[in-house]
Amino acid sequence: MANWDEAKYIINKILSGVKLEQVTGIPPRNMSNFSLTAGYQEIKIKAGVPDNTVIDGQLICTCAGVRIMRKASSAPIGPEDGTLVLDLKAGNMADLVDTGLVNGVTYYYAFYPYSDHGVYNYNMANVLYATPSSIKYWAFNQNFADKNPATTITYPTGFTNSNFAKMLTNEGTGTATYGGWEDFLKETLKNYPAMVKKTGEIDYLLDPADYTKKKEGSIKSDYNNLNYNGGAFAWLNRIYMLETYSGNKESREVQFADGPVDGFTPVGFYDGENNVLEGIWLPMGYMDASGRTLIAGTTPVAYKTCDQEKALIDGFSSRARFLGGPIMNVLRDLEYMLFKSTDIPLQAGHGRCNVGSQAVVANAVVTNGIVEGWKGTNAKTQMNKYFHSQVLGSYQQWLRDPYTIAIGGIEKMSPNYNYNLAGNGYINTGITLSTNSAWWFASHLIPLADPKLGSQPKQENTGSTTTGICDLGPFGNASGTRVAFRLGACSIDLLDGPAALYLNDEASHGDWDAGIGVILLPPAGYAPQVA
Repeated sequence: MANWDEAKYIINKILSGVKLEQVTGIPPRNMSNFSLTAGYQEIKIKAGVPDNTVIDGQLICTCAGVRIMRKASSAPIGPEDGTLVLDLKAGNMADLVDTGLVNGVTYYYAFYPYSDHGVYNYNMANVLYATPSSIKYWAFNQNFADKNPATTITYPTGFTNSNFAKMLTNEGTGTATYGGWEDFLKETLKNYPAMVKKTGEIDYLLDPADYTKKKEGSIKSDYNNLNYNGGAFAWLNRIYMLETYSGNKESREVQFADGPVDGFTPVGFYDGENNVLEGIWLPMGYMDASGRTLIAGTTPVAYKTCDQEKALIDGFSSRARFLGGPIMNVLRDLEYMLFKSTDIPLQAGHGRCNVGSQAVVANAVVTNGIVEGWKGTNAKTQMNKYFHSQVLGSYQQWLRDPYTIAIGGIEKMSPNYNYNLAGNGYINTGITLSTNSAWWFASHLIPLADPKLGSQPKQENTGSTTTGICDLGPFGNASGTRVAFRLGACSIDLLDGPAALYLNDEASHGDWDAGIGVILLPPAGYAPQVA
């Protein structure tokens, strides 16, 4: 005998046989549509009732339901052994969360299909097991067929955020609120502002309510010190992602986990040696022509080519990189989840999206709204901030992204912030772009060829500035080498947004609306004490 569980199972089968002989009929077929997903102190169960057994047009067995039993540490040996989770009747689907479980304990779930004559299927193939974990999960579903940005995003059951209220920070849209997301921003993403050394290590924390002061002691900070040997950045803690799409690609589910889980990927958190980083430093202000990234007192760089911008970044720090590549797809999806919408400017703030041509202004302290690190307005003329970053929230310059390029229309992406305009070391996204002659707006997102890259809008014209994805692009060009621009600029109004993707310009292009955001990569294994 292989083990005691098998012995108990066989003995149970023998004893049950006496009972089975007292009824007529045969047991239903095995389960074919059932799954478990472990979460924090809970397990999500999905199951359907097996079909009736029909042979040569003759009904052999009618499946009346499935009895689902749970047992800790070993498998149930019969439909009365363990804790009854659910007696699922024919014609129904189970989509439930078994809560109050203990992290680290393995729970076995036996699914016992039974016939209308009370005959059970005892097959061990119908037993699944899962182990709740201290890892927490958050998720959203996106229904692409629903082009209303206010309803296309929903929160599925079985996740930490299932019953969360959505966030709102655009004070022109409504009353700003964290919804249910305050702990996620502060304890999971650990999104706190700091002055950071060029090594990628923290110097000191800023007062999150007043960047002009250090967090400790109300001492004046270096927020606008042009001689400071570092810059102003906000930490974004590593998070893991899993995207799954329906068979017809008309919907997707995006899950986030705060620790490593099979199938999940730390998108955007790889360095050039493919180390998985503890997090990254997001820019609080645009980089200026002297290579400085500060909160105030500097004017965003403009009229530079891609290589000239790269030289500025390299001159600032060997750990500095363009804000671009897969992390932009992560930030977009985080915003979709936080705001439960695809129209992020409407919910989070429009920034300076409609002040007109050549209207870029200097970096400045953006005061907090009710939500720490966020400030949104509806005027379309004011600096806003997302994640403590006016670069992400102001939409006043396109952000150059040389980690996303198209060569002859074939799109490639760097998964780890390595820079090579020939695409060496980049991953083919599986996307071939056509040349656009007009603004296009998508209503679908599509997965890229490698999980390290995330997803991006489909090149289609099925949405608008107020429906579907709501943002411009991807706007493509099938000739030459094209370098991406992200987010938008202050002269294109509602075309701006976190999903905006413009792949029409060559690396030599430089103009007033072409700027850069700069991230700092910490040393591998380094995590600042920010919370």
